[in-house]
Amino acid sequence: MLEDALGLIPGEIEARVLEDAQRREIEERAKVERAARWGEAMEDAKERAIQDQLASALRDEARRWREAAALSEYCDALEGSLTDPRG
Repeated sequence: MLEDALGLIPGEIEARVLEDAQRREIEERAKVERAARWGEAMEDAKERAIQDQLASALRDEARRWREAAALSEYCDALEGSLTDPRG
């Protein structure tokens, strides 16, 4: 009986070594996949930040353009009233 049990030990050790190797391989693949997903998420976040910044700059430029147009219209009206002989 002892001899039978001792004969099983090398097989059990080999099985555990294989299981450990497979587990490590699975964990390493999962780690690589997590890193890839993290990198993709960071790239997406950077792209969204750039798009948000560009949109903000465009909104600011449009606001300044509207203000300039309004001031120009006001100045034209003021100039017209000053040069109008009716006064």
